Amino acid sequence: MNSKKLILSGILPIFILGSITHFAYDWCSITPLGLVAPINSSIWEHMKMGLLPTIIWWGLTYLLFKDKLKLDFKRYFVAFTVSLLVSTFLMPFLYYTYRYGLGVHLLIVDILNLLCTVTMGQLLALHIYNHYSGKKVYFNLCVVVLILVILSFVIFTFNPPHIPIFKDYNTGTYGIYHRR
Repeated sequence: MNSKKLILSGILPIFILGSITHFAYDWCSITPLGLVAPINSSIWEHMKMGLLPTIIWWGLTYLLFKDKLKLDFKRYFVAFTVSLLVSTFLMPFLYYTYRYGLGVHLLIVDILNLLCTVTMGQLLALHIYNHYSGKKVYFNLCVVVLILVILSFVIFTFNPPHIPIFKDYNTGTYGIYHRR
């Protein structure tokens, strides 16, 4: 096992965990779970499908393989942040392209969207891990960006703006409160 195999081997587990998180809140309706799992059918909430699985995968693999593979924490963290951003924020761009640009609305395409965004995230993360210059500014920027991303998901779960990306088109509602 090397860092390339480790990072690429995350595609399937992140995809499977992401698929499970899609239903997790419906299964148990625990409010704290709604911070990291979709609480409705809005595009914003579906972006969470890449959030927790990516955090879990990268966190666990670092803890398990840091010594064996001599993983550099800063390089790994920057690569993780890139994977998280790509797998989370590429999703709505692809969705709006095929749904509204091409008029395609099929469950299989939605599922492939998650697989594609996770794959792209891991591939770009691998590139970043292999080519990270070690500049402290990039690491610090990733720390700030990660905090802002997590805070935005927490805030917008409870207080989403009333704009289309946050609207649950099945119910016409926004945020978590309609589910209680």
